[in-house]
Amino acid sequence: MNATLLLLAGWVLYFTLHSLLAADAAKALVARRLPRLMPWYRLLYNAWALLGLGALAWLQWQAGRARLWPLHLLTAVPGALLLLAGLAGLALAFRAYDAFEFAGWPQPAASPRPSSLQTSGFNRYVRHPLYTATLLLFAGYVLLLARPADLGLFAVVLAYIRAGIWLEERKLIRQFGDIYRQYAARTPMLIPRTGILRARRPV
Repeated sequence: MNATLLLLAGWVLYFTLHSLLAADAAKALVARRLPRLMPWYRLLYNAWALLGLGALAWLQWQAGRARLWPLHLLTAVPGALLLLAGLAGLALAFRAYDAFEFAGWPQPAASPRPSSLQTSGFNRYVRHPLYTATLLLFAGYVLLLARPADLGLFAVVLAYIRAGIWLEERKLIRQFGDIYRQYAARTPMLIPRTGILRARRPV
């Protein structure tokens, strides 16, 4: 039990740092103190995030084999379908991004790429397709493995996604203003065409 709590604390710390280091305030601080590092900031951030995710995922996999419920067709089939849907959703959502730019590879200063609001692809149906795919993936993962540590991780992921959306939408409002507000007013947050988590106009 103590090991599970420590693991969940590790996930909470990881997701907290993941959000804080991605915030504009952290980037502004680095720009002031270490300006030569700024062209590499996103690349280093992604490298840290990937290594941290890999280490915690390995620890999560080692978190015992005791199940909350037995593996059964009623949970295995939906779990596998959700897992595959999440993986497919991530792959399709990432197609809307330039791989080198998303990874943080420094772009030539002579040819800056104008920033624009992404509203095509999956973004036509939900504002945060990467988060939607992540939720599907983790829901399938929990149904398949059904361990206490996995259920706890799912709760942490839910909290992280909600906090991440709150931070990201305010950043997008600062960047795009009314253009984003109008997009948010007509596009659901996470689930297409549903009244449960339909888009609310950000303030």
